[in-house]
Amino acid sequence: MEALLTWAGISGDDAPTLDAKAALWRNWLHGRRGLLLLDNAASLEQVACLLPGDDSSLVLITSRVALHDPDRITLTELDVLPADEAVRLLVASAGVPAEEATDPALEEICRACGFLPLAVQAVAVRLRFEEPAELLSAMRETDSPLLEIPDADRRVGAAFAVSWQALEAADPLQAGLLRVLAMHPGSELEVEACAAMTGTTARECRRRMADLATKHLLQRQGRGRFGFHDLFLAYARSLAVEQEPQERWDEVLDRLFTHLLSRGEAAQVALTTGTGDPEVARTWLDRERTNLIAVTVAAVERRSPHARRLAAMTHALLSSLGATTELARIWSTMRDTAETDHDRPSRADALRGLADTERTGGDPTAARDNYQVAAGLYEALGDRRGQADAMWGLAETERARSRYEDARALFLRARHLYEELDDRAGLADAYWGLANVAVSLGRYERGAEEFRQARELYAGLGDRRGQAQAIRGLADIARNRGRGDEALEGYRAALATYEEIGDVRGQAQSLRGLGHVARVDGRHDEAADLFVRARDLSRRIGDRRGEADMLRGLGDVQRLRGDYAEARETLTRSAEVHRDLDNAGGLGFTLRALGDTERADGRPDRARAAYDEARAAFHRVGSRRGLADTLCSLAGVLPPGAEARAAYTEALALYEELGAGWQHAGQVP
Repeated sequence: MEALLTWAGISGDDAPTLDAKAALWRNWLHGRRGLLLLDNAASLEQVACLLPGDDSSLVLITSRVALHDPDRITLTELDVLPADEAVRLLVASAGVPAEEATDPALEEICRACGFLPLAVQAVAVRLRFEEPAELLSAMRETDSPLLEIPDADRRVGAAFAVSWQALEAADPLQAGLLRVLAMHPGSELEVEACAAMTGTTARECRRRMADLATKHLLQRQGRGRFGFHDLFLAYARSLAVEQEPQERWDEVLDRLFTHLLSRGEAAQVALTTGTGDPEVARTWLDRERTNLIAVTVAAVERRSPHARRLAAMTHALLSSLGATTELARIWSTMRDTAETDHDRPSRADALRGLADTERTGGDPTAARDNYQVAAGLYEALGDRRGQADAMWGLAETERARSRYEDARALFLRARHLYEELDDRAGLADAYWGLANVAVSLGRYERGAEEFRQARELYAGLGDRRGQAQAIRGLADIARNRGRGDEALEGYRAALATYEEIGDVRGQAQSLRGLGHVARVDGRHDEAADLFVRARDLSRRIGDRRGEADMLRGLGDVQRLRGDYAEARETLTRSAEVHRDLDNAGGLGFTLRALGDTERADGRPDRARAAYDEARAAFHRVGSRRGLADTLCSLAGVLPPGAEARAAYTEALALYEELGAGWQHAGQVP
């Protein structure tokens, strides 16, 4: 106030108190038209003495807290800058040439600044001397992006410090709550999880978090959810590190780990068995997905006793949603910490979990290697259940690579271990795997029996996902045997269950089955739509093998429509993926479809080349069904004579082995 009076040319010597000086200031300001800017006010009390006594002047006050005075103050909430405005501010402040102003890195720099004008302007100084990509890379290398730009970090930190110091002085309990909330490893703060961290009721925690939001120290992110601004989170965490002892961190995070285990396992039961409300569980999982990953990684890094259980639960919840990259992060972190700590049980779990993500993500070679090492570790540890699970994963990997006999032998070994352990869930999975192998080899009676055994076991466990898997497998057999109505009913039942429990991979596979039924029935437009939907779901979860299978179905429909060029392009893309995944079985079916397309388009030589390659693939994996179909198609493009008769004869023998109900038997002369 003394400085302000001096600036106005007023002596404050005769005004010893703040109130007296404020009266002099208001008297000088009375009747004058002026603009007074009061920046980063901590409270209304801090600036009250500076406010004029009449309305001749305009006062702008910026503050991180809401200053309530209805008679004198009009409140306007300001968010961070929109992305385009932040980029314009950065460009103008840095003097970026117009031809470089569209560089995508500029928006990412602004994002790293949290779109805060103060930070954007400070970072602009560095942009005058560095390329945008180089600056962005440097900012991304630290947990707090502004640490790379000391002036920006200092200026933003100073602004945050005003709010923090005001909170700490006015309400130490709320300041303590903020430090605890900053310990949460995730990006969003769910009220119930935060209540567990703080040891309060959800109602009390919600009230206190709402109070912090009115002070702009938290942000509302939907009903029952709050969050930090990215840059303020880094500041708040630094305070928590400085001011809270390690024992307090351990206590708070242990409560969080315990809470998420309870909520996550309840959601798992609801989605698997239908006990409880699957819709509530699905909604919770959608909202907490990123938090589950972050919290689990934190548990692993901190060597929490809950880490292995949290990782297994998170994997079970997210694996069918295509969270391959996120799950790989968890398991890679566990593998690294386990190797550092010489923790063999955790290392075995990590390698098996990593192999699961590699198998579903399209890297069967890496998956096989990790399953084998995990199985060896479990055996050395005497962990027979772990050994059986790793054996099952290895079997499923070999099945995906169309190594059907190898897969069957591994499934049988896993089944034996599960039987000795009286593990009914593992036993059901083993029967399901064996059934899939049988179907791939054209052994439909055996496959149907094994699917029924799996379904019965899953039903006894209340496992709805498992039952849907078995029902879908039986529908596959019905479709391959020409029983379209039975297949249709099975696929629809499986799809309904998958949709209810939120299993995206299962939905895609069921839609693919429905697409094949529609294709055989001549409903080509409907079939194409079903295959496109299935393809899009597979892409969404990163299931490359699934996507390739959907493309094959779509290519078949395009051929039947007479769209040969489109079919050729679609099937070629499918074949490329199957080759990349070393999936000879999938490649064989795709090449046969490509041969059918070339044949229909009047290109018999190209058709024969495709059929020959498909026949070699089916020979390699032992698929009688695929081989019989391919031989029958090949005979159709061969010149009349001994070679064509030999192909037909071999096909007929295979069809007879597959059973009289085989749908194509009547096509063989």
